[in-house]
Amino acid sequence: MSFLTLLGKELGMLSRNLVVYLLLAVIVLFYWTNYATEESWSEGRAPVPPTETADPFLASGEGTLEEVPPMPVYGFKEITDPVLIAQRYLWMLETDLQRGWMEQRIVFGAFAHKSRLSQKDREHMKETISDFERVVKEPTKYTGIEAKQIAADLDSALGGWTSYMREGVTFIEPIETFEDAMESYRVLERNYAERVADGQIYPGMARLFSDYMGLTAGLFPVFLAAFAMGRDRSSRMFELVASRSIQAWRYVGARYSAHVILISLIYLLLATVGAWQTAAALDGTEAFGAALPIFLSYSAGWLVPTIMATTAFGMLISIATGSGVAVIPLQIVWWFISVFPLIGDYRLHKLFLRFNTGAEAGTFHRYADMIMANRLFYVFLALAMITAATIIWERKRSSGKMTKSVFNLRRKQAGMLLQNGNEG
Repeated sequence: MSFLTLLGKELGMLSRNLVVYLLLAVIVLFYWTNYATEESWSEGRAPVPPTETADPFLASGEGTLEEVPPMPVYGFKEITDPVLIAQRYLWMLETDLQRGWMEQRIVFGAFAHKSRLSQKDREHMKETISDFERVVKEPTKYTGIEAKQIAADLDSALGGWTSYMREGVTFIEPIETFEDAMESYRVLERNYAERVADGQIYPGMARLFSDYMGLTAGLFPVFLAAFAMGRDRSSRMFELVASRSIQAWRYVGARYSAHVILISLIYLLLATVGAWQTAAALDGTEAFGAALPIFLSYSAGWLVPTIMATTAFGMLISIATGSGVAVIPLQIVWWFISVFPLIGDYRLHKLFLRFNTGAEAGTFHRYADMIMANRLFYVFLALAMITAATIIWERKRSSGKMTKSVFNLRRKQAGMLLQNGNEG
């Protein structure tokens, strides 16, 4: 039986597998509740100017000019001024150095503990203090994002999961006057104009789409792959497999390829829907042609390696242990390791990529090489895992365990036929 024949047979069986449709329903639900929302669309739209309004606390007659309102009229904004960001990080660094320890989370980004500073940690912190002092002295040479990146680089040097990582802390300040609100709006408007001029609106939205869908690609395929090699009896392939009339690489490879192809098609179709909805929400459906290739390329580059690795891992562990259940808790652990932080960590242990923003093209380009290395690593890792799975599967078949199972199955069937004949 040829590889293509086996591939077609496996695709046909998967198309009739109820689990495929259950996973499809969950993935689509996740898409609609996370990416396909007004909150997502707002990241690709021009900012809305504020409307001048009176202080509702004073307007209600409940307050006086001497009293402090419960919250700013115009809410809060994230601090983007590089000097203010640098000053806050300088305070954190000086505090940590003075007390001799820092907070560091050790289990999947949870369970913070007081990590004592080593001499090397202190040296890294002192170097970072010098970097931030340069930001304060020469603010025009830095942006707020670049100031945050200095802290993120320190986090990596300290081992990760510290308060200095991206999303570790968020510096905000109140917007108390209409003039402050307008100034904040002008900054957002300027950033949006730069994104439009650089053609970064749809790439940013495609990265956000891939970020959300990567959360599902790093977990759900394993539920299908974990039990892929246990369907030989139901698919009437058991005796053919055990008789060695089919090569191991051809059989395992066809089954693996079918899973990867089908799951990848689901995500690429969803990327097509995402491109259509995003174009319609931002510029009208006539922009679909421009958005589609961007969404498909990001989805293929960011999601397919994750699908390949998740599927290969599921098949490898299930073949090695003889149990499809064993792989699920291991995959959940891997998923938790990869889920945080939301941006800025693309080391090789990250199964899927996080880039939880439709903006920050500069940050993306900074990490582009790491992202590329991560994706290529998982393509090669997936191929290595499925090769190992094929070798283990062939050794188990050569050991005679499958032949013995076939013999026992035939004897059981013969016994049932004999019993039915005697009863007749």
